[in-house]
Amino acid sequence: MKPGLLKHWHSIFRLLMIILVIIVSTILFTAIFLLLSIPIIGFAEVASMMQGDISISTLKLFQIITSVSMFAIPPFIIAYLFSRHPIKWLRFGKIEVKYAIAAALIFIAIQPLVSLVGFYNINLKLPESLAHIEQWMASAEEAAKMTMFSLLDSNSFGGILINIFMIAIIPAVGEELLFRAALQPTFKRLFRNHHAAVWVTAIIFSAVHMQFFTFLPRLILGVALGYTLVIGKRIWYPIIGHFVNNFLSLVVFYVMRYINPDENPLDSAVERPDLWLVFASLLLLAGLIGYFTNNLKWRRGYFSK
Repeated sequence: MKPGLLKHWHSIFRLLMIILVIIVSTILFTAIFLLLSIPIIGFAEVASMMQGDISISTLKLFQIITSVSMFAIPPFIIAYLFSRHPIKWLRFGKIEVKYAIAAALIFIAIQPLVSLVGFYNINLKLPESLAHIEQWMASAEEAAKMTMFSLLDSNSFGGILINIFMIAIIPAVGEELLFRAALQPTFKRLFRNHHAAVWVTAIIFSAVHMQFFTFLPRLILGVALGYTLVIGKRIWYPIIGHFVNNFLSLVVFYVMRYINPDENPLDSAVERPDLWLVFASLLLLAGLIGYFTNNLKWRRGYFSK
């Protein structure tokens, strides 16, 4: 089949095809990777995994397999269907080091703002009539937190490297390719508006993670990642930003584990950051965004198109 077979499809049908590709890819490639892993981990371990009885090492393998099958593979299939130049369609291209550094610094500078939004998000209360929904959300969040702690808690250098690959590298590459390189331009075609495309994609990006008490801070990050692609026009810049954000979370986790080895950092109470720090963060963020935007606008003439 030649690339670009479905390039003339309407945006609505493109969205439906993207959903179909994600579902089929997740089921098919997860099954393939599990079969390929049998010689490595053994048939008994794979069978136990299917029944929900799973070791931490196998859980990590399954997490990596699922992430690759759901996020990393579908964008390439989608790009092949919708474009005669799939790599270009995915916004791969020459990366400029100074703008890559600026993108990384933006997602360092944004952390106090994200923390402030996260503080208010976690303290939001639903109406009394929805108390049962809030209780269900809290239970789901607690279960996710326990699973994440089991995945991250490691003292070995090799274990930490695997966690960096699983938590920082794969999501940065896979999720940005799917959400920013594939979905966001499709919404742009549908709405004919970059801002609507960025925000709708960010809402879906945050909702897919199914973590209700961190929905708003993840939404802010999704919006920032979306505009990083709009301005930078290269998928590398949001990938770098996503990696920096996730990597910083891992660093904080391991530093806190080192300082208080008897405590779970994920159980730590979320405190409101000092407002002066948020203000300083916003000033630095504005400067970095201005540099990133103005230089790329002049170099590529994005806003003149």
